[in-house]
Amino acid sequence: MTITLEAEPRVVKRSVVKHLRNAGRVPAIVYGAIATPITISVDGHEFKRVLKEAGESTIVELLVNGTKMPTLVHALSHSTLNHHFEHIDFLVVDVKQKIEVDVPLVFTGEAPAEKVGVITKVMHDIHVEALPADLPHDITVDLSSLVDLESTIRIKDLLKTKGVKYLHDPEDVVVAVTEQAKEEEEEVAQQVQTEPELVNGKKNEVSTEA
Repeated sequence: MTITLEAEPRVVKRSVVKHLRNAGRVPAIVYGAIATPITISVDGHEFKRVLKEAGESTIVELLVNGTKMPTLVHALSHSTLNHHFEHIDFLVVDVKQKIEVDVPLVFTGEAPAEKVGVITKVMHDIHVEALPADLPHDITVDLSSLVDLESTIRIKDLLKTKGVKYLHDPEDVVVAVTEQAKEEEEEVAQQVQTEPELVNGKKNEVSTEA
């Protein structure tokens, strides 16, 4: 499915940028596999929809003055006050050449090992290589295979996606199960040791009388 986002050319002026933002548009720049970078603006609400659907690893077909350009959302900046998008970088890609990007991991399922240990997510995204059209939005990791303290999920265990190469050692750990922190056990032991001894059912207190 093609994800399309319409854009309009813009003039690089501070007053123009302020006017665009007040009108609900986001200033942006397009560069990469084109001769000259292009300054544009996109509708803020429409971009939120596209970003939710495409993420930063799926091709967005940018439409500028009738010209279609295959792009990736390359960089984003937000306002610290209202978290609105302040600026977007779109990277134009060559659809015939493989590119490298980071694809986010989505963790699903329940791990039985959670009853005996702590589920540690070592990776939250992985570096992949693929043609732009084959880039996945995300990669699913099923935690239900983690059954005990010896269980791990490695790169080699992830579902294979056609046309996508994982640029990691197959043995790299994605998720592991670790033992509960020993500090908790030590704290319990210390609390037991510091409790006053009971003599005939009463606390054995040290007399402070001379």
